[in-house]
Amino acid sequence: MKISVGGIISIFLTVVVGAVLLTAIADRGSVVTSDIDITNETLDISAGFNDTDFNTSMLFNLSNNNWVTATVQVMNGTDDMVEGTDFSVNYVTEAINFSNTSGVWNMSEDYNNNSRVDYSYFHDDYISSSTSRTLMGLIPLFFVIGILLFVIARLKESEILTGFKK
Repeated sequence: MKISVGGIISIFLTVVVGAVLLTAIADRGSVVTSDIDITNETLDISAGFNDTDFNTSMLFNLSNNNWVTATVQVMNGTDDMVEGTDFSVNYVTEAINFSNTSGVWNMSEDYNNNSRVDYSYFHDDYISSSTSRTLMGLIPLFFVIGILLFVIARLKESEILTGFKK
């Protein structure tokens, strides 16, 4: 039996819709199973600036929650600030405290606008269980296997795969 037009259309639609859904499934799986890196997020520290320097203890928050431990880096102008000396990070309350125990940061008003933070965070839907993350990574593979099995089954109904039956 030759493959019908309906069979060709069903195979085509399965492959096209499957490819679109596979992309969505893989993208979502990536979000819930890995951390997200942020580079050069602006950090406005102007509230602690007293026209010539920055020498105060203040708490600042970033745009995202669920920070990854030991990933926060603060840069001001061309200098990297040192965690534990120039600032501290509380990963539980998700706050940066500029305690400036090493002395005064001499900075101009321009540096206030150049304060940047690099950090990583987990999406709100992050899967914390390593077993669940592994299984989530296998879902796209099983989805592709299912599509291939459907296509092979449809092709077996026709004469296209007759040569493979021997």
